Amino acid sequence: MLLNEFFGKAIDAGKKQALKKDDDNKMNDDVFWFILDHDRLHKEYFHPLASKIKKESASGKINKEKTVANFMPMVEKGCLEYYHKNKMKGKPAKLFPKEMREELCEKLYDHFVEDINKDKYKLKESRLMEGGNVFAGKTTAIKKENIKSTLDTYFSELKSLFPNKASIFDETHFHPLGSTYKKDESNDIDLGVSALDILDKEMSDESISSWGIDPAKVAKEFDQLQKRARTSTPEQLRMKAFLKLLTLHINENAPTLYTDEKKVTDGNIFGLFPQIDTEGKHVGSGVQIDWMIGNLKWLKFSYHSAPYPKGSNVKGLHRTQLMLSAFQVAGLSFNHVTGVKDKDTGKVIAHDPDQALTILGQRLGFKISQADAEDYYRLHALLKEKMKPADYNTLLNVYFKILDSTRADIPDDMQDEWRQRKDLLGLTGKFLPDNSALKVLQ
Repeated sequence: MLLNEFFGKAIDAGKKQALKKDDDNKMNDDVFWFILDHDRLHKEYFHPLASKIKKESASGKINKEKTVANFMPMVEKGCLEYYHKNKMKGKPAKLFPKEMREELCEKLYDHFVEDINKDKYKLKESRLMEGGNVFAGKTTAIKKENIKSTLDTYFSELKSLFPNKASIFDETHFHPLGSTYKKDESNDIDLGVSALDILDKEMSDESISSWGIDPAKVAKEFDQLQKRARTSTPEQLRMKAFLKLLTLHINENAPTLYTDEKKVTDGNIFGLFPQIDTEGKHVGSGVQIDWMIGNLKWLKFSYHSAPYPKGSNVKGLHRTQLMLSAFQVAGLSFNHVTGVKDKDTGKVIAHDPDQALTILGQRLGFKISQADAEDYYRLHALLKEKMKPADYNTLLNVYFKILDSTRADIPDDMQDEWRQRKDLLGLTGKFLPDNSALKVLQ
């Protein structure tokens, strides 16, 4: 369902049913913390807005009322995600009335504005500018030939920072995912690492201490997270608490590595590091390096990106989102880190690629190999040939709606279908790249 279907029509105030104040406040708080903990919302909405706020604030031309209103797309998307995640019933516009959404915009502004003005979010121009302007105030795509030298230097810094964990800092334990090493350039570097290489199964105080982190501080952070947690398990909260303390330790002690303290999840750390060329010299810009923590076998599969022919506009995310759409049609939920859930029970039923594809194949009525699932063109051809016409039609609808909120082009072999469904589905094409063949329609 599209955002304009949720919020595009005004609600007749006379027909609104009054909600009790305590229930209203609880819903407001739940959605607020849900948005704060939602990494994708921050990437798509908050990061661009934060840069704009900082620039306007520095020039003295900031208009608070207008700036608060600029949080509305993030809030509306957050309400939509919250609605689906909690399987809510009823009209979303009534569940999340305009007054509530405006209040959420105000709360988000108040929560972020001080840290924005202190440069806590503008990583490219804060800590990263130290040490002789290594990053020149920006990050750029990293050339394939510079990835190994950059990672070698990155791992060397981590070994010095965490000597008791030195044995894990290599590409065997931190496995490059996605397009890393597969394309001439990569926009960032995703590293998959087993959760058991980070902490032991019990997440014991001893394994936390091996990183030089105080277990008592992790316990305190855990208590704070638990107070506002709605769906996270104790294990997820303890891992997130540990990773939060780990990012603080890195930022206080690492000479060049910087990590984003605000965007930590129970399975991710986002960092920025200088690019190093094959001669060991700084190239003058940085690259984002992220940790993806979980079951390494599943991470390698879920973040897999096949090499595609030159001239093709297909990227790894196109394959991943198509696979996610197929799972959705089958009544399943695909998660990059945790595995596959049954939507009816909410339980994880697979976190192994073969197991997940077997279950998907059983529900769709045909076999899907891992080789099929790891390549966009192979996967699309198989689904188009084998799916029931009604299911394939649903698949495309789901897929196009997902891509409509993603900063990516529509795959070249699906653009005719996109044109035919644009008006029916209310597709905006808002995030299509400037060189997209579909831009002429906008």
